[in-house]
Amino acid sequence: MTVLSTERPTMSAREVFETCCRGIEDADRKNRLLTATEKVESAADDYSAAGESGTIQLVQAATYEPLGLAVKDDFVWLYNKRLVGSPSARSYYERIRDGNRNGRCALCNVQRALTLDHHLPKADHPVFAVSPDNLLPACRDCNSIKLQDPTPTLNAYFDDLGPGPWLKLEVIPADPWIPKFSIQVQPNWSSDLATRAQSHFDRFDLQAFYAYQANRQTAGIRDRLTGLYTSLGPEGVRRHLEGEAVTWQKGDPNSWEAALYAGLATSVWYCSGGFGLVGA
Repeated sequence: MTVLSTERPTMSAREVFETCCRGIEDADRKNRLLTATEKVESAADDYSAAGESGTIQLVQAATYEPLGLAVKDDFVWLYNKRLVGSPSARSYYERIRDGNRNGRCALCNVQRALTLDHHLPKADHPVFAVSPDNLLPACRDCNSIKLQDPTPTLNAYFDDLGPGPWLKLEVIPADPWIPKFSIQVQPNWSSDLATRAQSHFDRFDLQAFYAYQANRQTAGIRDRLTGLYTSLGPEGVRRHLEGEAVTWQKGDPNSWEAALYAGLATSVWYCSGGFGLVGA
């Protein structure tokens, strides 16, 4: 997993909420929602504080009820029809969606972000339906997985796992080989952060996802390694892989690519010819 610490959106929850409300043609719905303005703002402040302390998962929806005269369906409608569907508010949606590095999903950090994921589900926590800190750039696959299981995971705006490297690859010699990715808990992680990091890794099945990527990558470099092995032996293969690992680590020490090359370089089996069984 390579969940990167992602810069928080710069717009405030109140700004987004009021922009979404502006232009609502149904006067009754608009008035109901506007009665919740102060609560949306104070709830967003609480969310930020919880994020800083690593306790977002403890936020209780009941704390913010009633939502003025508004009901849950009003907030769900506000997200779907205004933040997503109205030209005036859509710009906020797109800025948040495209805010992660290179427009990537903040949950797997590999695929392109095409939607927004509600870290706390809007159906359970309607007050955060359009609050930027609760909206994470997500790919379709990760968003679909999240909808099926609301177990607490990492919020890339607040959960900083540090440089590590904490994403590791173990090469299991076999035909075909088995690339086993895992998280190495760091000494400075709290027990809660470690639990959520592992939950995130398991929840989005990142072992299988990264293994798929690794199989494609190693199939592509097999011929190159064969040439190195023929001319320079296992040591030549190892040095090449170490160089690739260093290159990837400079960009992101916890990318699946960095973990892949570092793990391959430490595998005597792989460097001694095992690469010929990968992707064959």
